[in-house]
Amino acid sequence: MSENELTDLQQAIIGYDTAKAVKLAQERLDTGVDPTKVIEDELRPALAIVSDKFEKHEYFLPHLILCGETMKAAAEVLTSKISKDQIMQGTIVIGTVAGDIHDIGKNIVTAFLESSGFDVHDMGTEVPPLKFIDKAQEVKADIIAASALMSQTMPVQRDLLSILTERGLREQYKVMVGGAPTTAQWAEEIGADGWGEEVGDAVQKAKELVGAD
Repeated sequence: MSENELTDLQQAIIGYDTAKAVKLAQERLDTGVDPTKVIEDELRPALAIVSDKFEKHEYFLPHLILCGETMKAAAEVLTSKISKDQIMQGTIVIGTVAGDIHDIGKNIVTAFLESSGFDVHDMGTEVPPLKFIDKAQEVKADIIAASALMSQTMPVQRDLLSILTERGLREQYKVMVGGAPTTAQWAEEIGADGWGEEVGDAVQKAKELVGAD
């Protein structure tokens, strides 16, 4: 899709104009358009364009944050008029692992996951493995997503998978790991189900893991 083919709502999201995106999302509802169709046909393609711009270094981290906030605001308007069951891709528990206070990357991924139809429970930072697991059991999560932004906290991701296995819970949850120092090789080494280098990769992998794509 070229820039000229974008809808006004998509242009607002890509231009991180939150007020305009919210206004346009409400206008879609006021004219009787199915909100699930707006999410599928406008918000998700906008996510793909933003991710592509980031990968091509046309957008940088601040742009990604702003676009994520704008998309989340528009999605909240649309989802307020439909039941979660109509759009729900799956339930995710996400957080930054114990010993790590970084949350920018995790917050961006959370915003885009929510905008893509996931019910996301953000645990914040410095989350120990047992807290991830307890929350996943409480909300009947499909996916546990653990972020590590420092190389010294990466072993906590391994600990999470080990404890799930020890408790006989490994088959109940798909586990995604991410963060700047992590790699696809690391994810494979510790037995994780998914890893994403960019926000778009993370959303796509989450959809694959729940069979939504």
